[in-house]
Amino acid sequence: MTSINKFRLAGKYLLCHMRRYIFLLMAMSFGFGIIMTMTSLSQGMSQSIYQASQNHYAGHIFIMGFDKNTRTQARITRKDDILKAVAESGISPERIVIRTTSFAEGILYFAGNAVRQKYVYGVDWDVEMDDFQKLEFVSGGVDDLHGNSILISEPVAKELHARVGDDVILEVITQTGQKNTGTLIVKGIIRDTSIFGYYKCFLDRDYLNELLVYEKDEASSIGLYFNNLHNLYRKTEKLYAALKKNIPMGPPIRVKEDLTYNIGRKWDGIRYFTFPLHVYVSQVADLLTAMEIVSYFLYIMMIIIIVVSIFVTYRLILHERSSEIGTMRAIGFTTIDIQIVLLFELLIVFAWAIGLGFLFSAGLVHFLSLFSYSRIPGFEIFLTRGKLTAVFTLPSAGMNILILLLCILPAVWIPSFQAVRTDLTKALSGDHQ
Repeated sequence: MTSINKFRLAGKYLLCHMRRYIFLLMAMSFGFGIIMTMTSLSQGMSQSIYQASQNHYAGHIFIMGFDKNTRTQARITRKDDILKAVAESGISPERIVIRTTSFAEGILYFAGNAVRQKYVYGVDWDVEMDDFQKLEFVSGGVDDLHGNSILISEPVAKELHARVGDDVILEVITQTGQKNTGTLIVKGIIRDTSIFGYYKCFLDRDYLNELLVYEKDEASSIGLYFNNLHNLYRKTEKLYAALKKNIPMGPPIRVKEDLTYNIGRKWDGIRYFTFPLHVYVSQVADLLTAMEIVSYFLYIMMIIIIVVSIFVTYRLILHERSSEIGTMRAIGFTTIDIQIVLLFELLIVFAWAIGLGFLFSAGLVHFLSLFSYSRIPGFEIFLTRGKLTAVFTLPSAGMNILILLLCILPAVWIPSFQAVRTDLTKALSGDHQ
């Protein structure tokens, strides 16, 4: 008997015994749906963190310079040499973003209120316009940005009691330690519930350079974006090698502690560092790793429950069909033929379960995404605009299907192996004992 004929026969038998397979179908569908929901939400939370962090820091790989001549201040004075080295490194970034940053020294004043900023970012509006258009604004937006425009976060706006159109005063510390102020117009208030969304503001880079007494062509960081995020450390190593030829570089940075330690050391002039986004979010990455371990444990527990349920249910089904299996053996079917037919039956049920499991998972994820979880303390780092997001990817789905299939096959092959080798006389007589 050909495989096609066995498959057709399996389909006919399945239709005849569909009532017996309903519970099995429901168990596999539910289990696969839960597994897909877990993996997609886990990937969604990871993506939310990295998406928020790359928007916050502007890039996937960064080049920063720190000036020790006056104060330990983020400062790049050799932008052209760095861009030349980037081109020679062969890493081919999708785009390059240049920013000037004042860390934890900027203060915004309005109507007698003052709020210290953790980050004051000087950006090139035209270069980063697409990124800012993707942000959620409480009010205002990016339609009319110019030299003295500023975007502030929602918590800052609430503490200042400022609205779009108000004039605020920004105070920063120059590279030589003096205070300098400038007046800016609030053009937008950003809503961001991630850990990066508090106490920061964005203004024109040329304007911030003037306040910090930087040259027009100077900056604090150069961020490189890539379409493919694989092997970022390898790309960072190639970039480091290209930069080191003509630029005074600090040691390679692989974890955030290395960056903090090296910035605190003494040297003359400006020293440059390059590192991937993972360094900025290394502590969050450790948290994600811990979450993945927990999710893997739940994943394994779910698979064990599914396999045990299938094993017990399938043994019961074959027990009820022992007379039918005996008849098949009596008319000339080999034990291998019968096992293959039974296996095809389960593969058909498995395929249906995968489809139903996808639908169940999509519905469950949609239901969970209807609610805001931003009020849960500490959970906002995993959210996008206060809500859970799921990421369904073909590799992840394929891996889940393959793992589940490899676990299920022994659970159906062993009972079928035992059933087809039952004493033929007992099977035909209906004696199942």
